[in-house]
Amino acid sequence: GFILSSLSNFGLSAPEQTTVRTYAIGSELIALAALFLILQSTSARQLVISLAAMGAIVIVIPVAFRTFATFIAPYAPRSEFAFLLLVGVACAYATRLLGVYYLVGAFLVGVAAQRFRATHPAMSSEKMVDALEAFGSVFMPFYFFHAGTDIRAAHLSTIAFAA
Repeated sequence: GFILSSLSNFGLSAPEQTTVRTYAIGSELIALAALFLILQSTSARQLVISLAAMGAIVIVIPVAFRTFATFIAPYAPRSEFAFLLLVGVACAYATRLLGVYYLVGAFLVGVAAQRFRATHPAMSSEKMVDALEAFGSVFMPFYFFHAGTDIRAAHLSTIAFAA
């Protein structure tokens, strides 16, 4: 997110910006895929079930976007923010139920929103991105506070720091 949002400030040419954007997104995808495979490889059965569920999520997101654009957006103007937020939270929760990190689902929604930009520009406009970032910046401290409450004294041992 930081790299992509500040890319224009780096003084790079247009082809260089495209290259950096491609590598940043590609690296993120590889890291998320590795995270998913490592966390789900406890058994072959778990891996197959998780891959099927993740495949279903990847298929459902674009269908939900097309359905929203066709049946809801024309009759509910300026509802894109609520829709993106709802889909993002639902997918984040679904990936969390799979035993993966929340950000995997949210990242998938972000990628789908960017791909959907050509047919429904309001879905990923600059104003929409700013609104989502503002929303995230308000609730991010609560997430980290909650995550911090799960830290136990044993997690802070010298053995843990050495590893």
